[in-house]
Amino acid sequence: ELRTGLRVAQEVGASHVAAWSFEGAASMSQVRCARPEEVWRILGEEFRRLREGEAAAAASPP
Repeated sequence: ELRTGLRVAQEVGASHVAAWSFEGAASMSQVRCARPEEVWRILGEEFRRLREGEAAAAASPP
């Protein structure tokens, strides 16, 4: 779901995306997700992918 959501945001041209919470809320018992390490890893991968895509787009001529 995380990957899909971020990819859809990119496809529709979202200029800003944000994610809550640090490390998948691992330190917060009431809102902790079931697999915080996996959530954090996926968010890192997807945000890097988005940032790299922006850098590549900025470097290419119009």
